[in-house]
Amino acid sequence: MRENPRLEDYPDDSPVRAKMLEFNVRHCEMLRTRHCALNGEPTKLDSVVSQMMDIRATAGELMLMPTGDGVTIAGPSFDYVAAPGADGSRRRSFGSAYARMAHTSLKVMGPS
Repeated sequence: MRENPRLEDYPDDSPVRAKMLEFNVRHCEMLRTRHCALNGEPTKLDSVVSQMMDIRATAGELMLMPTGDGVTIAGPSFDYVAAPGADGSRRRSFGSAYARMAHTSLKVMGPS
């Protein structure tokens, strides 16, 4: 695996970057749900376990993707992804691939 994977290493339209963003969105959603589950909303714990399985699958898919250098494979960058705002928007600095992933994750996982 590439040492210290970073989103910035891949162009906006890269499949590796899109999968890294997917991982980051799912990981941050799981952390937020886990926080709720451990701080007064224990019924959310089942959701956390399900989200962990989704993250594991996404990480596995990511680590099957070559980085393009002919030697290493991709890996998760563990970048923070802000929770959606009241209007459903998230941080948009990662380009259109991120916007598509953020929209998809909201449909799949629902609000935190």
